[in-house]
Amino acid sequence: MKRVAWGLVILLLIIVGCGVYLYTTAHITLEDISLSVAPATEYAAQFYDYQRRFENESITGILFQNTLTGTAEEYAFRTYAVTLSNRCLIPAERIELQIVPVEGDVLQLLNEPAPLLAAGSSGTLGAVLLTNASVHSVREIIITYYLWGYRFTIRHTYG
Repeated sequence: MKRVAWGLVILLLIIVGCGVYLYTTAHITLEDISLSVAPATEYAAQFYDYQRRFENESITGILFQNTLTGTAEEYAFRTYAVTLSNRCLIPAERIELQIVPVEGDVLQLLNEPAPLLAAGSSGTLGAVLLTNASVHSVREIIITYYLWGYRFTIRHTYG
């Protein structure tokens, strides 16, 4: 009977240790951030479509300003690509990427959250900003994801 009790205590310690290990390693890591900048003149048709949508109040995305005035020469599309690594033993769900705007940012184009980042894998998310061409590229990036139904957040300043 004493051996069974000791065996159960050891089994309990192993289970608790595994639970603590899973809990403390339950996070994803930010591997890399890259930025590509394209003048809005390269995508003039899309730029003027967004401008028309601003006028019609039918724009989709995260708005930072209420109007889009001027010509395509004054604006640029900045694409932030964020590579994440999930070294946890469970998948990360509903990963969202948000860029904190600075003065001159107009719109973050709507992108769907990644439904899943499998356990032990890496993936890349992107966010596209329509911004004034003369504005610097330093931004705070907020990544939100869920593990076991709990919300986790990574904040990183790029630039």
